[in-house]
Amino acid sequence: MKKIIIAIVSILLASSSFAQEFYVSPSGSDKNQGSLQKPFASLEKAKEAVKAINKGNRTITVYLREGIYYLPQAFKLNKEDGGTAANPIIYTAYKNEKVQLRGSHIVPNNSIKKITDLATLQRIDPKLKDSIIEIDLGSLNYKNIKRFADKFNDDGGIIELFMNDERMKLSRYPNEGNMTMKKVLINGGGQEVKNEDWRNFYADGAKEQKVPRPGVFEYRDDRTANWVNALERGVWLKGYWRIPWQNEAVRIAKIDTAAKTITLAVPVSGGIGNKYTRPEGNGKEPYWLLNLLEEIDRPGEWAIDFKDKKLYFYPPANITANSLRIADNSEPLIQLNNASNVQIKNITIEENLHDGIKIFNGENNLIAGCTIRNVTKNGITVDSGKGHTILSNDIYYTGAGGVWLKGGDEKTEPKISSEFKVVNNHIHHYGVIQKIYAAAINAGFSGGG
Repeated sequence: MKKIIIAIVSILLASSSFAQEFYVSPSGSDKNQGSLQKPFASLEKAKEAVKAINKGNRTITVYLREGIYYLPQAFKLNKEDGGTAANPIIYTAYKNEKVQLRGSHIVPNNSIKKITDLATLQRIDPKLKDSIIEIDLGSLNYKNIKRFADKFNDDGGIIELFMNDERMKLSRYPNEGNMTMKKVLINGGGQEVKNEDWRNFYADGAKEQKVPRPGVFEYRDDRTANWVNALERGVWLKGYWRIPWQNEAVRIAKIDTAAKTITLAVPVSGGIGNKYTRPEGNGKEPYWLLNLLEEIDRPGEWAIDFKDKKLYFYPPANITANSLRIADNSEPLIQLNNASNVQIKNITIEENLHDGIKIFNGENNLIAGCTIRNVTKNGITVDSGKGHTILSNDIYYTGAGGVWLKGGDEKTEPKISSEFKVVNNHIHHYGVIQKIYAAAINAGFSGGG
């Protein structure tokens, strides 16, 4: 009898070290037990199931069945969600099935309307009045639809629009190339105007108040006059005003069609004019307009009217169910925060308003065989930690870079390596939005260099 009991206990102990599997499917239910036959519906439920049994004594694999998963929020794995070197925690597609994780939201068909407002129709090329549609963003509770700042870099922090798996383009004038100025009148490079404040007359005399002086220039392109009526809604120019590795968008404060001048709302950094050869500006500084309904003239272009909280869009094809989507999640879609020995494999990560994946700290994490595309920031960001590996991934159509690495310790002697590995990745068509400081692989102690 004693031998039988010992044998049973031995079997139970041995079985506890066996690999464990959970399954997730878009057609599953979080009320299921996560088996192949009865899978979970969400990654969050699978994470809970892993955590409940994770003692570091077995490899646990979460298999994702084929389909599209719209993540309502970022999927975060923390220290307690990791494994060990001998027994990692694995999230992977099941066999060769196609798994897509999206940070976007489907635009409901009943939110897509024809434009009927006469004032809005007057802003559009008459030939396109039946082609451009509107979406009421205010009714859909999107977060990232706030008005641009008076001055900003990169994307300005607003949503992105996707249709049929492709990024749609924010409206631009000109469609290709840039505009240049006829003459720079005030470069706005640190000059200040003196202003008498009446409140000081009754104190100790009129005091001179100093405020920054924005740039003013004569424009060449007569199309500029078409933007006057839109100024109250916000019109922005983006350009390489000073140096070719810094582009800023700046709001227009005033357009004088008689004098053919543009006055910017705030100074651009350093003022208009090349830092080295033409500090006062000579008109060769390139700039362009972005995000304006009046300049939607190509299929695939769109713009937001911040005042009315409406998006205007010229569809390149018929809009079908689920074909039009908006990315509004401004966090990395998958995050490993202090987690170690986690493997993310054979999954497509797409349509997110930040990075596709971010690893912060931890050790020996692996991202392998994934496709990361159509994200607004970097494909993969690795910030600190040791021994992380980025292996055989396809990364493309990123707003910024492909893989961004920060690790090691440069303050010690000898310097300490992070032992990060980036091997056999195909990275292309990056820097779609951020045109500067966006590399296929950017690596350094402090993130690039």
